[in-house]
Amino acid sequence: MAEICACGRELHYNDPAKQKMVETLIKEVGSSNVLITTNNKTYSVPRHYIALHGLKASELPILATQYNFREILPMTKKHSTKSKRSKPINKRWTP
Repeated sequence: MAEICACGRELHYNDPAKQKMVETLIKEVGSSNVLITTNNKTYSVPRHYIALHGLKASELPILATQYNFREILPMTKKHSTKSKRSKPINKRWTP
């Protein structure tokens, strides 16, 4: 089964070397998407889409809606992985 570009077509590279380079990159980083931030919003955008169509920051919000690129919401304090304790406890144990 052929991979599909976000635009709805099968991957439509004109240059096989470019397609191989993008596929190698995807294998090496382990993700077919890349996070792109513009105007304080972050979107998960397919690497193949960027390689095939390019991407302008000013068009990203419209493209995200058109092609269903997932918006990544910032972590809130409630979901933060940081510890609430700012300083380590250094108590000496005495028997």
